[in-house]
Order: sequence, then structure tokens, then C-alpha cells
Amino acid sequence: MRVLETDLILSTSDITKFVRCDHATFIDRGTKNGTIDAIRRKPSGMSALISTKGDAHEHAFVDQLRATGKSVVAIAPAPWSVAASQRGEAQTLAAMRSGAEYIYQAAFFDGRWSGYADLLQRVERPSNLGAYSYEVIDTKLARSMKAHFLLQLSDYSHHVARLQGVLPESMHVELGSGTRASFRVADYAAYYRYVRASLARAVGRTEASTPFPVEFCSLCDWFAHCSQHWRDVDHLSLVANIRRTQVTRLERGDVKTLTALAEASPMLRIRKIAPETFGALQHQAKLQLGHRQTGKHTYELLPLEDDRGFARLPRPSANDVFFDVEGDPFIGDGLTFLFGVAFGEDEYRAWWAHDADSERKAFEEVMAFLVARRRNDGDAHVYHYGAMEVSTLKRLAGRYGTCENELDDLLRREAFVDLSSVVKQGMRISHSSYGLKKVETFYFTREHHEVAEFGGAVLAYEQWLEKNDPAVLDAIEQYNREDCISTLRLRRWLVDEVRPADATWREPQEPRETSADRIEEDQQNDALFQALQNDEPLLAQLLYYHRREERPAWWAYHARKDLDVQELIDDSECIGALTLAED
Repeated sequence: MRVLETDLILSTSDITKFVRCDHATFIDRGTKNGTIDAIRRKPSGMSALISTKGDAHEHAFVDQLRATGKSVVAIAPAPWSVAASQRGEAQTLAAMRSGAEYIYQAAFFDGRWSGYADLLQRVERPSNLGAYSYEVIDTKLARSMKAHFLLQLSDYSHHVARLQGVLPESMHVELGSGTRASFRVADYAAYYRYVRASLARAVGRTEASTPFPVEFCSLCDWFAHCSQHWRDVDHLSLVANIRRTQVTRLERGDVKTLTALAEASPMLRIRKIAPETFGALQHQAKLQLGHRQTGKHTYELLPLEDDRGFARLPRPSANDVFFDVEGDPFIGDGLTFLFGVAFGEDEYRAWWAHDADSERKAFEEVMAFLVARRRNDGDAHVYHYGAMEVSTLKRLAGRYGTCENELDDLLRREAFVDLSSVVKQGMRISHSSYGLKKVETFYFTREHHEVAEFGGAVLAYEQWLEKNDPAVLDAIEQYNREDCISTLRLRRWLVDEVRPADATWREPQEPRETSADRIEEDQQNDALFQALQNDEPLLAQLLYYHRREERPAWWAYHARKDLDVQELIDDSECIGALTLAED
């Protein structure tokens, strides 16, 4: 967003920002016209890393085009001005008229809207240029599509249509996974026009919008400004685990702050918020308000329920394992570079991986370690905090086609125990979130802070890749060790100090017996696999194709079968709160 005398010049990035957070657009507008003195966040290491990796991905793709003999005309970048923008579009149009195969950093400016597309690709489809036309390619570091990518592509495509006289048929994204995703421009044209018109209206309004925490906050320049605003007004979004729809409904019911929610009458009824949900939100707000007033963090236990909270804890075993992983999403298809486990009396073991081969080897060794602990003691479990550890094992089993049966068996026997679910369903705490680093303030003090000072394990590992300093790997391992030990101490704290005496233990799960026919089929496939794997490896892999295809559905089932109604509603792949409609 730029100001030209009294007019605003809007860009493609303004469109994508607006759809992710309209308040960011409001602050952009206010800082440009001088009505808002906003606090700009300090540049984060992660934002800089994402930018650097994105540029590298873009350059690598262009270099690949040139290496394969494609002609690429580059439009030279220049500091922004009206004249520079007009010159950039003129150069882009000249390159289009010349029939270049690819145009790099294509520039657009129609007097009000500007943009810079990564690439235009020539296609043999008639336009005002002649027997050919152009389609947009954008490079994205992400490994899957996001909605705002489509808006960005649509905006570039409509600029291209303005220059060549015909709307491109398709638009394309070169993803970080190395795959291309293509979409029909016409399929998204109506939505694009609606968003662009909405943005044009929004920048003309003077009334303030209301900020709310969203995914884009982690990348937004104005996050510090909004955070200060939420604290200043005691915003309801400060209540842990509250949803945006609940905030809206509470505000409509004249409950507009965390303090007001904590101090409201328990008999208050808010439209479209169930009494038990209101009670849970109020309880959370009271605990957080208590901490604000006393400076002391507290927790309170929730009533015991079957198959929830403390009832999800199995009896402790001497062979229990406490598991945590560290990964870097910017290496290849993502690299899990460190697997760590704690066991016994604060013992720790780590497996490192710096490439795909060592990642596979480390994964197999970790799986062998977990299986051996279970083989020696059927009551042993693998504890973790959050979904990432099990998701990582599933992803690696699918990627490398190894340890799939072992992982299936662990899942069927419910060997994995997510302590975050035990905490969230068994108690409420006075923190504003339920991350491990918050919960551990009740039972654990960390001694090492080097990785936190780096900005996290990903940034630390990227620094090691750049400088090859062994001390950085030592710091990451110490960080992982403390995560594993913290998870171990969490279970110890829950069992020894917190768990109610009348809580039931989760009983061991024995999976359904495998049929004789299934056992015979597996034995035949295994024998045939051994015979084929050297001479016909593709055929060997096809033997397990259907079995492999059905696994994700079962893994999804095991991951969600113990979720409550609200968790099912919040899960984008589930449907919750359905009731049978009687005739």
C-alpha cells in the first residue's frame, strides 16, 4: 500500500493480506494517512528465514528453466515510484510482444493497482499478442496450497488479461515440494472480484475494525501493536482456548472483556453458547484473572469423566518412554533432524539425521527402540505432548515405506499417550495457553536457554547448516533433552501430585485378532516381496499398495476417536454435535 498525493496505490500483497486479516489492512491505511501511530514488531528470525528460503526456491526454479535451455527475460527491479512502475509494465508488455518463453519478475501497474508476478509462461493460445498468450506461475515455499495463493494468482492473471486482451486459461504454483499445482482462472474470478472490491471499500472506511488473533499474526508487522491493544482493553481473545465465534456471541451479550466474563453471574445465558460451554470459559477467565491479581499461577481439577482427562492415563511402567522430535520444514520435503526419548530416571537418548538417508535410518532405529520397550513390557507406553510426534512417525513411515506394520500395531494397541489431552481435559490452568512451556511452570525449571535465544530449534539448526558449529547442535540436543525430561516430569507430576485418588486407569487395549486368512495373505505377500524386491522393485511395492492406501484412514480414526464434541467441531476433517432427527 502506497500513497500518491491523495490516492492509495494498492498491490497484490494488499489483497492477500486483507483476506487473512482485515485489521492489518486498517493499520496499513492508518499509518499511511497519519491517523495511527502503530507499534511495528521487530524483525523476527523466522520471517527472515522464510523470506530467504522463498527467494532461494524462486531462483532455483528460474535457474532450472535456464539450465534446460528455456529463454527467460528478466524485468529489472527498481525502487518504487510511479515512473518506475509504469516503466516496469512497459518492459513486461514489450517482452510479451516479443514472444519470450518466460518473463521473470513481470511488473504490472494500471494507475491504482500494482503487482509483480514471479513468472509468466508462454502458451500456444491466441490473444491480442498473436497466436500465443501468457499464464502466471508463482513459486511458493509451502508444500500445499493456501487460499490466498489463489487470490494472488488471480490478481496477476487479471493484469495479464488487461495486457494481452484475453483472460489466461490457467494459473500455476510451483510448490516447495517440487510439484506444480494448476487451476482454472475462471473458476476463481468471481471470488477474486468480490475480495478486490471489498478491499477497495475497506480502505475508504474510517471506522476502526477489531483485531483478533489469527494465523497471519505470526508474520504480521503489526502483531506487537495488536497484542498491546488486547492487553489494554482486556480483550476476550486473551482467554485460553476461546474461539472467535464465542467472542462475538459474548460481546453481543454485553460481556466484552476477560474481567467481565470472570465476574459475570454464573446464571447468565448467552445466545448460541451452551451453559456448560459458558461455564468452562468463565472458569478459565477466573483463573487468568486470579493470576493477574496475585501474580501466582494456579490450577484446578475438572470433574472426572470416563475416557477423558485422567482416565486417559495408563498405569505407569518402568519401561515407559517420553518422546519429542525436532524438524526443519525448509529442507527437502521437510527433515526431522533430531529424535529424542527420555526414560527411567531422567535418562535420555538422541538420534540425529542430516539428510534423507540418515533420517530413514534414525526413524527405523527409533521405531525399533519403541517396539523393543513394548516387547519387553506390554504395559509400557510412549508419552508425548501434542500431535506432532505421532504425525511425524506416520509421515516417515509413508515416505520411506518402512516400519508401517510396527507403527500400525502401536496405534492399534493405543501405545501412544498424548499428555496435552490429559491436561486439557483434566484441569484448567491460569495460563493464557496450554503449551508444554506454560504447563511446566508447575513442576519443572529449565536450565538451558540457548535455543530460545536463537529463536527456536529450526533457526538454530539453520544456523548450524550455515556455520557448522558443533556447539549449536549441542544446544539443540540439550533443548530436546529438556523437552523430553519435561514430558517425563509432567507425567510424574500428574500421577504423584495431581491425579485424584478415585480416578480410574486406562486399561491396556488389545487389538482385534487378525483373521487366519489375513495372516496367510500377509505371509504370501511377504514371501513374494522378498522374491521380487531385487529384480522388480516396483512390483514388489505394489503388493502392499491397497494396505498402504487404507492406513491414513485408520490412522485418522485412532487420532480422533477420543476427541470430545467441541474438539470434533474444531477439527476441520470431522463433524461434531450431530443428533438423530426422529421421524
